[in-house]
Amino acid sequence: MPKIFKSLKMEFELRDARLPEFKWHTTPRLARTVNSKFLQFDVRSLDPGKFSFPFHFHHASEELFMVISGEATLRTPEGFEKVEKGDIVFF
Repeated sequence: MPKIFKSLKMEFELRDARLPEFKWHTTPRLARTVNSKFLQFDVRSLDPGKFSFPFHFHHASEELFMVISGEATLRTPEGFEKVEKGDIVFF
């Protein structure tokens, strides 16, 4: 049975960080609500001028994000790139 998440109706919690620039709003782990075995996911919202996480990479995992609204700046090994509503980024 499909589970539909309405992004405009989601409730977000503030995720605090030691550095104020790295604060974001997030949903509880949505994957648990559908009993996902292999996929972990959440929805995050960033305030203007904030960062979701310091620059990093993973050796043994993959990440995917989609910009639902607004725009952001993505830092890659090649430099910075704007991403906007509708863009999907795979790492």
